[in-house]
Amino acid sequence: MHVQRNVAAIVVVMTVACAGSSIVRAAGCEGLASRHMVAEALLAAHLVASAEMAGMKKNDIDAILKNVAEKSVAQEF
Repeated sequence: MHVQRNVAAIVVVMTVACAGSSIVRAAGCEGLASRHMVAEALLAAHLVASAEMAGMKKNDIDAILKNVAEKSVAQEF
């Protein structure tokens, strides 16, 4: 439920930020998408680090990341 809300919010923000067809807006949109991808990677890295510190096994961590990917627009983990 929270994942769907977050994805919807991200889509709305990116749509508003990327609306229009000017080159300046396109460049801004690319930058916004890049920052979003970096944020996703950092969140995943923090999740993995926290899970490892808590003693979780690799297969359990992979299952969490797979679940996130299946329920969101994120296709890679």
